[in-house]
Amino acid sequence: MFFPRLQREIRCGIAICMDINWKDFEPSLSETRKLADFQVANRTQMLIWLTAWCNPEPHYQCQDESRDTCETNNYWVDRLFPIALSKHQNPEPFYYVACNRIGTEKTILFLGSSVVVKLRPQLSYVGQPASLKSQEVVRATLNF
Repeated sequence: MFFPRLQREIRCGIAICMDINWKDFEPSLSETRKLADFQVANRTQMLIWLTAWCNPEPHYQCQDESRDTCETNNYWVDRLFPIALSKHQNPEPFYYVACNRIGTEKTILFLGSSVVVKLRPQLSYVGQPASLKSQEVVRATLNF
């Protein structure tokens, strides 16, 4: 994508929901990290991930929102860890932008937790993750 304000192109990957879980929640790390491997191979600088990620347990009730947000984000970042490990072959910054829905549909609770994470050169949250329950705007400054 070309960003006129920056007067430069940023190589962006775009993914949806189960792209991050390549193959039926396969426990094999080589299978679960295909999305990250693709980003590394194509030298992208940012991944924009749009999802409707939910809790698989029917009638799940959130008891500790902070813990559930952290667990959700850790799960997603784990799937993208090869990007963080690629800092030796490509030291450019890499940002991961997750946009997840909130709310309940029938008995399914969607987990919100939209977030911006810098995966490279050093893993860190950029701003605060959104909550599980309310619509929010996540603000982050990305330094390419």
